Amino acid sequence: MSITIFLLFMVACCLPTHAAKFCQDTGYNPGHQSQFFHRVHNQSLAGQQYRNLTGARSKLQCCAACLADLDCFSVQYSDRGELCQLNGASASRFPLTLTTVTGTSYYGPEKPSFIELLQQHLTTQDPSLTDCLHQTITSASSECQRSTQHLCYLWELQYNSNFSNFNAIVVRDTDYWYAMHESQVQYTSDGELLYRDLGPVILAESDSLSSGTSESDEPTVSCSINSSRRRHLCTLEELKQAFLKGYRQPSPDEWIAFSDSSRYAQLFPDGCGNHTGTECYADVVANIPRTNSSDKMYCCLGAGEIVAPGICCPKVLIPFLTEGAYFDVDRDEMADDCSQTLNAHLCTLAELKDAYLHGYRQPVGIQWLFFATAWRDARLYKSGCGEYIGDECYEGVVANTPRPTTDQNQAFCCPSLD
Repeated sequence: MSITIFLLFMVACCLPTHAAKFCQDTGYNPGHQSQFFHRVHNQSLAGQQYRNLTGARSKLQCCAACLADLDCFSVQYSDRGELCQLNGASASRFPLTLTTVTGTSYYGPEKPSFIELLQQHLTTQDPSLTDCLHQTITSASSECQRSTQHLCYLWELQYNSNFSNFNAIVVRDTDYWYAMHESQVQYTSDGELLYRDLGPVILAESDSLSSGTSESDEPTVSCSINSSRRRHLCTLEELKQAFLKGYRQPSPDEWIAFSDSSRYAQLFPDGCGNHTGTECYADVVANIPRTNSSDKMYCCLGAGEIVAPGICCPKVLIPFLTEGAYFDVDRDEMADDCSQTLNAHLCTLAELKDAYLHGYRQPVGIQWLFFATAWRDARLYKSGCGEYIGDECYEGVVANTPRPTTDQNQAFCCPSLD
């Protein structure tokens, strides 16, 4: 009877996975969290196998072996029952290694329709998700780097959100790490990008739920608000760590409640301000005994509330445009505009060519733009140089002229990937 129930439970190798497995020492393994293995015929994930099982007599045993192994994210199983291969990654992580092998089936967390989408875009080097859930941005970034990618920058998310293949990767209303410290991004059910700050937040009593009164007859408030993430009253150590990571109190000269019900805390621009001794925690957080009332409190996220996968982008130059418009002589202002978004610079013609060859196309409605060379402008037509030839057509790809507009205009920015 127990064997029959086991087989019915795992039929077709759609195996619900274990509740929470750690992915080595870098994070959690989302492949082991309420996911299923889906079958894709005649496909294999080349170069990702780390273990061959010759004793697996069925696809069910092969998938079960993967579930029992912390390092396993997907499998290949020979339809002839000759071989079971455990993979240390999934197809969505390394789409370029997905190859056709007649008689072998790939089993992974991706639905077959998504595999088809990946195969249609193999040459575009689309973004992908980390195989692990991570508790820190550093851990998520490390996984991206192991596959020669990087955590996506904000401009890359904005650019890729316009394409159906990227929208097929992300799950709506799910948080992801991206290349912004103490912040995550969420794609809402409406298709909008929502950026979520992971640092402390200051809530007013009216924003929270009251939980009775304290001995001093002051309301005992909690950080429970209408949110999918649970917050708690920050400790002095959490406030210190937030300050060292760059957080600054938005409301100056204001004492705010924290986890110690008998004291208030304040983060001055220089840390403790004029406070010393017991009123200066670790030379960073000023805190004093409560002598009056405050309806505001510092609320922090627990470690379990920030666990999320990362969104990895390939190291391919995708230009973006300056926020402002400038005259050609304003080269320093253009460069500053580029670097405000991330470590970027004015694009060279070579970089624009490389971006074009990797599929980048200039935004619709935008014509000529400034770039790294002064007193010239550039344009990427759908066909490359369009009607421009000679020295006005850089290597057959980028149209550029010595006749830039005398009006203000935007410029091409390129990320510095090193």
